[in-house]
Amino acid sequence: MRHGASVSATNALIAEVRVWLARAAWVFVEYDNPQAGRYRTALSEPGAAHAIPIVRLRPETTYDYTIFVVEGGAAAAGPGGSFTTGPLPPPLAALRMKVTGRSFQRLILSNYRRSDGQGYFVLWDEVGGTVWYYDELAQAGPIGRMSCPMAHGSMRVTLTHPPASTSMSVSAPRLRIAAAPRWRSASPRRSKQEP
Repeated sequence: MRHGASVSATNALIAEVRVWLARAAWVFVEYDNPQAGRYRTALSEPGAAHAIPIVRLRPETTYDYTIFVVEGGAAAAGPGGSFTTGPLPPPLAALRMKVTGRSFQRLILSNYRRSDGQGYFVLWDEVGGTVWYYDELAQAGPIGRMSCPMAHGSMRVTLTHPPASTSMSVSAPRLRIAAAPRWRSASPRRSKQEP
């Protein structure tokens, strides 16, 4: 088995683990950081070559990963490695999210648009950290898919470009959040900041 990991040149919070096998099999990747948590990708389609997207990453953070090969219904841990994410773009690095209250919802998707018109979709985690973003001006093509299991359901976010569209389902209480500078919800019905 050969493998390698890289962080996207256009998005500091998207990585990819590439795996080449001698024969076709299913693959998934577990990745972790002591402060950020432990995650597992979805099971790939069977094949000899795999490109596994790694999402829900924090900026400027080193993650260790382990590759698992599934054959005959059993998963066997294979080799691993590490990668380090890059910094957020300056407009996003300046944002601060304050989370208050208690919720089982793990992720919040918002749309942040600067006064000069540049826009971002931003995914915040339960402690107010940016774990995914999409820069509307800098990126084109498929931009990501993410699932997050929650205590009372799950959230799946799928975005495509063009046009940028989102679909998501959530069945958990909402986080109470405050952000500075002001942000707008990705939902077209809400235009003001929630209390």
